[in-house]
Amino acid sequence: MKILRTLVLFCLFFMSGYLFADSYGGEIVDAKYNYSSYDNASYLFTIGSVQNNGEYPLKDVTIEVQFFNKEGVVIDVDNKTLYWTRIAPNENVVFKVQTFAAHKQELYTSQKVRIVNAKQDIPCSKSSSNKKNSFISELIGMMLPILIFFIIFIFLMRKYQGKGSSQDRVVNLMENQVELVKKQIDELSKIADALTNKNNK
Repeated sequence: MKILRTLVLFCLFFMSGYLFADSYGGEIVDAKYNYSSYDNASYLFTIGSVQNNGEYPLKDVTIEVQFFNKEGVVIDVDNKTLYWTRIAPNENVVFKVQTFAAHKQELYTSQKVRIVNAKQDIPCSKSSSNKKNSFISELIGMMLPILIFFIIFIFLMRKYQGKGSSQDRVVNLMENQVELVKKQIDELSKIADALTNKNNK
């Protein structure tokens, strides 16, 4: 039972990677920060740039800045969304995040800057086909872990159970399900290839 539970958790984790992993090609480069005090208040100024390495323009990019002490613990955080800013492919846009400093200057030793959200400005003519391709890719990604789980489960059942038993009949049923899932994945792959070839023409 422990083996089966581990396999189920592994499949769920594997599926979550397909469902939620998303990259738009945005990258933070040359990010630096300065500590400054004026008007009886202290501020941190983070200056850097967003590089668009993707295929489509980016807009509404949300940047998060985390500040750490010498132990590597987060002691401050801030974020900024670049509204009304459109970053074309291979273009570099400079940004500045002004943060009210909650601690003294000597406590701030490093920072981490990342993109936490962004939108792709995809042309209408390509948007629908890209959504179809994305949906098919996600569907295939969801089915692959299930297929792997079935195969491992069948292997274990075959190994520890005799022929003709109720477990053996369950294994036969699951083998039929595996074949069905394989056929569905093949059909989805053909559809995805056809859509990709159509978009490339």
